Amino acid sequence: MTPARPLAAGDTVYIHSLKGGFIDGRKGQWIIGRTGTVTAVLAGGQHAEVAVDTTGPPSVTGRQSTWTLAVSGLELITAGASGRKPRLGDCARVERIFLSHGDLYALRTYLVGQCGKIVALRGGTHALVELEESVPAPGGRAHRFTFHLEDLAITPAAPEPARPPEYGTALTGDRLRHAAGLPLRHRNGPVTAACGTRANLILIGEWSPPFDPDLERTCPACATAINRQERSLTSAA
Repeated sequence: MTPARPLAAGDTVYIHSLKGGFIDGRKGQWIIGRTGTVTAVLAGGQHAEVAVDTTGPPSVTGRQSTWTLAVSGLELITAGASGRKPRLGDCARVERIFLSHGDLYALRTYLVGQCGKIVALRGGTHALVELEESVPAPGGRAHRFTFHLEDLAITPAAPEPARPPEYGTALTGDRLRHAAGLPLRHRNGPVTAACGTRANLILIGEWSPPFDPDLERTCPACATAINRQERSLTSAA
């Protein structure tokens, strides 16, 4: 059986035959019926290097995990993800228990449909997910499980809202308080305040008193400029 489309790196495949592969059938018989991930397609497209999933039962610890197999002996299960890769904090929903560790199959009734967030990425193929609700598990309830990425529906986490810039205090000759954006590359001499006026930054060591628009003798133009900037950040979020 030849896949409906040419295989590509990242595809998940089911191994149903060793015929035509660069493999000793007596040594590789155990990989038939297992799944794997295509790591490379050889020139000509007739063979592919496949990293076999050795996490599921029966145990195959210590055995060769990467094989060069004929494409005709592989069945495409899931096309490799393109574009954005999963990241820490992304939202994940358990869609199925198919490529994840065999131990999770017994818990599929509890796990499928659960939502959580990715707290760790492992080997480029698996993710540790912290579920929103704990589920029954051997030894008690648990809320962290490692899933194969292909068993998850992943939604990018919402970006954190932009933080408004910090402002220190600068004074003009009339003792009017102005807002000076921090950090400043040049700490000596006058700085440009939020209103555009040149003023002298108040600096105590590496610290400048935060600009407070509610204090007396505060520049109203600086306060207006900061307020406008904060509204712009809020609307953008």
